[in-house]
Amino acid sequence: MTLDEDELLYWIFEGITFGMAGRYELQHRVPYQDFRRILFEHQLELIAKLNTKWKERREFEQKETLSRHPFHDQSAEAASGAV
Repeated sequence: MTLDEDELLYWIFEGITFGMAGRYELQHRVPYQDFRRILFEHQLELIAKLNTKWKERREFEQKETLSRHPFHDQSAEAASGAV
């Protein structure tokens, strides 16, 4: 809950841009690459068009997520079970 209009708008548009970025990632998926690479980058591009401070905030949040759960790309061999 918030009384801050900017905070409310951020919550709304963070969710909307995440959904849009998810759909974009599905159409541009790179085999063996962590899907979040494309998703996170595209979400930042979208949210930056709305508000540069929101982009900075979302970028910080993404970095926090990645510090706990780093990108995990696979080689073709690892994905096939050959490793």
